[in-house]
Amino acid sequence: MKNFKKIKLIITLVLMLAVIDDKIVISQYDRPTGSSLDLQMQEYQQGSGSDLDFSFSPSEYTPRSQNWRWYSDYQNETPSYPLAEENQTPSYLKQGQIIKLRLTIREVGEAKNGINVKMRLEWATSSNFASSYFVEEISNCTATSVWCYADGGGLDNELLSTTTLSDAQIVATHNESGISSSTYTHTASSSAEWEFVIKNNNTQEGQIYFFRALFSEASTTGVVLTNTGKTYPSIIPGSSQLSFSIQGLSSGISTEGVTTTVTTTPTSIPFNMLSFNVSQIGAQRFTVSTNAPKGYKVLVFQRDDLRNASNNIIVPISGTNEFPTSWQVSSSSSYGYHTGDDVLSNIGNGPTRFAASDTYAKFETTAKEISFNPSPIDNFSFDLIFRIEVKETQPAGDYQSDIVYIVLPVF
Repeated sequence: MKNFKKIKLIITLVLMLAVIDDKIVISQYDRPTGSSLDLQMQEYQQGSGSDLDFSFSPSEYTPRSQNWRWYSDYQNETPSYPLAEENQTPSYLKQGQIIKLRLTIREVGEAKNGINVKMRLEWATSSNFASSYFVEEISNCTATSVWCYADGGGLDNELLSTTTLSDAQIVATHNESGISSSTYTHTASSSAEWEFVIKNNNTQEGQIYFFRALFSEASTTGVVLTNTGKTYPSIIPGSSQLSFSIQGLSSGISTEGVTTTVTTTPTSIPFNMLSFNVSQIGAQRFTVSTNAPKGYKVLVFQRDDLRNASNNIIVPISGTNEFPTSWQVSSSSSYGYHTGDDVLSNIGNGPTRFAASDTYAKFETTAKEISFNPSPIDNFSFDLIFRIEVKETQPAGDYQSDIVYIVLPVF
């Protein structure tokens, strides 16, 4: 038996938060008028007291709002960095930020194509749009304008190159203005994907904002109502948030294909006395939440090798973070880690390089990724495994090292 001092870990967290100005001045605009189609529907609902059942089959262009999603990479013609999942309300949006809204609109009338269709976006602070306002044109955007159109990837009224929403069948147009002319034809009975580029110009932090489209077409105008079971797009401007915690795990816990043999704390991995040719295993559990639009990364590095007073070291395993290997012991010792986050950045052996349980890497003095998610996430947990094993040839002594964790929201 040889006595090795416990490994002492120093945890360093790096938190990056955006500063949001919470001042708001809401400008007043004229509310849009209802469409002739809405009035016709009201007349059918009122009826004349007959026992007969009436089915409403509109003969006019009849658009309905369906799936939606917000994106942060407004400069890309086809955005790929969502602020949240489809039909989910993002809760992070800094003042002055430009975003894209992708929205599927289905024509449900079945009898008539929409000709020269133009969609104009309006917003409200209640889902019933009791008080609603147009998104302001770029040329008229002032300091008191709440939401304004903005310039993004793609040209106003040009066709999208591809769809991004799960229910979209065809592409519609880019929209950087609500009053420009369009020659788009929305085919009857089709689900088309529209895009709107807007700027958070002067919103109130923590206030939920709802958006809906109004349409103008060759023969009719009106509000794009929601289709059955659908909701209007919404978003909550606010500051970035990051929650990160570390939990020590007791011995005897089965995780990531191994069973822990030592009890850890959030700040230490006490291996204590080691037996020859027997792996000692400790683990910590991490939980992360963030509303940062591009998610987060957790990195780890060591300040030095596991070293004793005579300058002997516990030999690191040969595997690296980019190219982890199965557990193996060198001529005298081995020491390394395994991360339980199965999908990381696409480097080295790929994003799933730690997906198999028997994959280990050495700690390095350069920070390496042990957890990653490219979008906002809530209460995601993963375990980090510490494993050490020595042979009789390993010099005796007290070995120690410092480990540093870095947590970064990504914008």
